[in-house]
Amino acid sequence: MNSLILVLGLMLASQPETELSGLFEQAQAMVPSDIDASTKLFREVYRRSIELDSLQRAGLALYNIGSNLVSAGDFDSALVYIIEAEEMFQELEYQRGLIQTNVLQGNIHNFLGNTQDAILFYHYALDYATFCLDSFSQARVLNNLGAAYNSAGRIQQALKTLDQGLKIATAIDNPVILGDINNNLATNYEALNEVDKAIYYGRKAAEYFRLGGDHEYEALALTNLAAYLLKEQEVDTDSVAYFLAKGKVILDSINSPSILTNYYRQLTFLNIVREAYPEAKLTADTCLRLLDTFPYLHGRAQIYDKLYLIYKKENNTSKALEYLEKFFSLKDSLVYDESNQQLQELEAKYQLAKKDALLANQELEISRKTGQRNLYLGITLALVALGLFLYHRNKQKENQVALQREQIENLKKQQQIVALDHLLQGQEEERKRIAQDLHDGLGGLLSTVQVQVNNALRSLKGDAREDIALPQSASLISEACQEVRRIAHDMMPGALIKIGLFAAVSDLMDTYAFSSGIDIHFDAPDDEYQIVDKKAISIYRIIQEIMNNLLKYSKANNFYLDLEIEKDTLRIIAQDDGVGFDMSDISSRSGLGLEGIRGRVEHMHGSYNISTKPGSGVRYELSIPGVIELNESTNAV
Repeated sequence: MNSLILVLGLMLASQPETELSGLFEQAQAMVPSDIDASTKLFREVYRRSIELDSLQRAGLALYNIGSNLVSAGDFDSALVYIIEAEEMFQELEYQRGLIQTNVLQGNIHNFLGNTQDAILFYHYALDYATFCLDSFSQARVLNNLGAAYNSAGRIQQALKTLDQGLKIATAIDNPVILGDINNNLATNYEALNEVDKAIYYGRKAAEYFRLGGDHEYEALALTNLAAYLLKEQEVDTDSVAYFLAKGKVILDSINSPSILTNYYRQLTFLNIVREAYPEAKLTADTCLRLLDTFPYLHGRAQIYDKLYLIYKKENNTSKALEYLEKFFSLKDSLVYDESNQQLQELEAKYQLAKKDALLANQELEISRKTGQRNLYLGITLALVALGLFLYHRNKQKENQVALQREQIENLKKQQQIVALDHLLQGQEEERKRIAQDLHDGLGGLLSTVQVQVNNALRSLKGDAREDIALPQSASLISEACQEVRRIAHDMMPGALIKIGLFAAVSDLMDTYAFSSGIDIHFDAPDDEYQIVDKKAISIYRIIQEIMNNLLKYSKANNFYLDLEIEKDTLRIIAQDDGVGFDMSDISSRSGLGLEGIRGRVEHMHGSYNISTKPGSGVRYELSIPGVIELNESTNAV
């Protein structure tokens, strides 16, 4: 009987864990089709994992949320989740999790152009993979490291690193990682202008991706292969069209805007080689529409340049000038390795125009020497040409002035947006930078030392552990890691992830009440709401600024803070019974941080009102729309 009860108890205890595993697998399966739904499901997995004290699964859920946010382009929020997952894995000494989090952080920095930081994270990941004897992870990290060296312009180092990865990947015979490495080898040989080798490795990459069933990267390899073939001295247009058509069949069945953009870019180049200019203009327009969704300046500049060439061949000078101006306007913004080459092409076009004008003058000189009659005729033609030239130049100047005015207006608007964004995000970015520096530098080194010391401790037996200072060293390192995490959390609070905005604000109120002696009365909704991640931090900082004003200037005994929800709008009402101040003197009170509060609220399209007078305290009324996402249980009510 007791055995039966024990078996039933074990079955009941394992049921929640089984359900959680199923939920985790469901969230992973949803990533290709509905990434937002996948993210929400991973949040639920994290919540339940914490309730069941399943920390490893909770860390994996946070890692997958971060990975989804990377795919969506939200790198700031992604880093918050990835760092939180990494800290869980460090406490658990879960080496494979540490490999994943360091690789993903390296990918983010590489995409943002921080190649040195990317290389550092990839080396951390490679150390963990080597320690675990994980050949697959070693090959994967070496592939990413090779890509980072390529981004840094260190092509030979990239080829050496990729060759190391290729040997390991060949030994384990994994087609997907072999596809990745061959694809990167092709990219590096293209950078060296060794087109034959680029084509060779590009073909192998496409075949490996096909064998591995990775259709998205197969499409990428096929469109890249078309690009390499277009660089041959004698272009085989039929082969280029064949590989692009194969890639398009795959792209029609998946959702990959970046690869689809590459497809239309290469198809535009092919149409130009075939002199099919109407088709080239259509594919170029499609490519530009896709480029509106992400900032790929290199690709946009190439399309502008090709459209300039097309309209020039069609003698459509106004359209040619329009796209040449657009191309020229990007020259200061291009941040890729070929920018100098693009400027040289502009210079070549300018020199060609000068040469054409010189030849025209020489022809006029020859015609004048043919005789008096031809001289008069030449003068007449020259005057007509001069009149047309002056008329055309006048129109061109008018168009250029109008274009410059439009560009100036656009620049002013952009500067206003950038200035406002800097005002709102300056403090937050500085806090994130300091927290990131602590975590990436000192935190990473301490974690690596901690793993090595713990491994050394496990290898010692008996009294040998007491003969050296390793236990004391491990304790000190652990305390140092905790101190670094505490400081980093103060600068970039993880409470917003773990317990949500309302609970984090409640903790903040408790802290201020304890440290200041002010009676703080806090009220928030009992129901559980999901706050949009990027705006939750701004709301939290607004409340911190209000509290800083309270402590510094109010001399209050009581403070009241109410958070209310009306549909999708968050209302913040804060009131103290302090000394207040004169609103007419607000311009001289920059220390209050009111501009920061106003800027953050307006940046979230909200409204605010501050009312006060001497001796009557201060009242804040803020309304922020569109920041609340009701969870499924709340929607059902």
